[in-house]
Amino acid sequence: MTAVSGAARGAAAGQLAGLLCFVLPAAWVTSYTLDHFYTTGAYVWDSGLFAHFSAFTDRWPMLWPDFLHRKPEEPRLTFFSIHFMPIFYPLSALHSLVAFVPPAAWFAVLQGLWSGILGLAVFMLCARPAGSMALAVATALATAFCGPMLATIGYPHVETAIPVLLVLFFGLRDSGRPVAAWLALALCLSIREDAGLHAASFLILLVLAQSLSRAPRQAMRGNLVAIAVCLACSLFALALQHVVYPGQASSLKRVFLGDPIGAHITWQLVAERVLRFLTDWGYAVWPALILMVVALWRRNLVLLAGALAPVPWVVLALLSVRNIGLADYYAFPLVVTIAWPAIAQPHDLFAVRLQLLLAIASILLFVPLSGPIADRAPWRTSLFSDWSAVGRYETVLRDALSRRGELGRLMLDDGVISLVPEAAGLDEWTRQWEVDRLPNPDVVIYMRGGRIWGETEKVIAASGLTHTCRIAGTPFMVASRAATSLCR
Repeated sequence: MTAVSGAARGAAAGQLAGLLCFVLPAAWVTSYTLDHFYTTGAYVWDSGLFAHFSAFTDRWPMLWPDFLHRKPEEPRLTFFSIHFMPIFYPLSALHSLVAFVPPAAWFAVLQGLWSGILGLAVFMLCARPAGSMALAVATALATAFCGPMLATIGYPHVETAIPVLLVLFFGLRDSGRPVAAWLALALCLSIREDAGLHAASFLILLVLAQSLSRAPRQAMRGNLVAIAVCLACSLFALALQHVVYPGQASSLKRVFLGDPIGAHITWQLVAERVLRFLTDWGYAVWPALILMVVALWRRNLVLLAGALAPVPWVVLALLSVRNIGLADYYAFPLVVTIAWPAIAQPHDLFAVRLQLLLAIASILLFVPLSGPIADRAPWRTSLFSDWSAVGRYETVLRDALSRRGELGRLMLDDGVISLVPEAAGLDEWTRQWEVDRLPNPDVVIYMRGGRIWGETEKVIAASGLTHTCRIAGTPFMVASRAATSLCR
């Protein structure tokens, strides 16, 4: 009886610890992202865009929002020509069940969900070999808050879910839940057209390492099937983009390869970029290098696989024509590298301790070695507390936008559009005023001091909008030539 009650208490403690590993990251990231939308003001590229897609994707193919510039007689183009992201269909279907949740708040919850799942998945991998519940919890939380995850918080992107769901796939498979594991992998592959290539790079090197280490064939068989699925999904998505939904310019050439391909690459550029990767993006690069050194020291090919798998992506980012580096969310494959020890050796205490070391190292390196990213100190943002703003701000803005007839030509800044993307009209985004040479507005509604305030200020000054007022009970300002009814 005592043994049974002790086992029951242990199981309950494990469940509470797993819940803690989920709730803490999920709550903090959700709070931060709510602040991003409702306090500091989001940017349409890309958090506002993803908020829109997360709630309103219900037609095939995915279409760009109505407010983006085009000739009135032209149809809206498809987002699939940029990225193939069918994940937004199930996310929008889920949102329809809780339609009272505004798009921005829904996207904030999703961003928190990915971080929480990472903490839970790592806990699943570490709980048994760690022996100590405290060690498993510490490893899980450190991984959920590792450098690459911290870097993406300030620039919320759905790509964060790619490494998260891949780690969850390994965690569920190791815990004897194959159906749930394959569902996690399916969701991972639906996030972006290249998700399968990222997953396959880890799986291919894992199989090679297992083969060279003479692991049982049964252990490799499941990985071979997963490789085939991952490659098939990505190749199909890329072919669909190329044949059915071709873009005006290749994103691969525009962002990474250049046109002509590689014409921008010089030895001086390579040297400068390598130095920058070791400094500005050290929180992502150095943990991979540490893992590589440890793997070579222990002559462990399976550990080495996790360090080498993201190398193609890192080299592509290193040599990119736009010099994107590993800023913000671009380091996402290295989240898997940091979580790799527990994946590679799921029943090894040394692996748990090594993963804790990698995760803590990435956190410590994030402070001095985080380059030009959206937020170098996300922990300074206070917990979101203005819950009355959620939903109320959207109602106020929709009411204001319903008065277009009396306001004249209306334009909105990033912070406003990101909250009500479905209500913004064609050519009403201030950031397209200069790029597309749009007519000057009569009224601009904006969040003063928002992230793109400089561009909004330029529009207001050029349009001669000298009268400003605040919409009562909100952070929204109205710039116009004369008083309007919006601030009464």
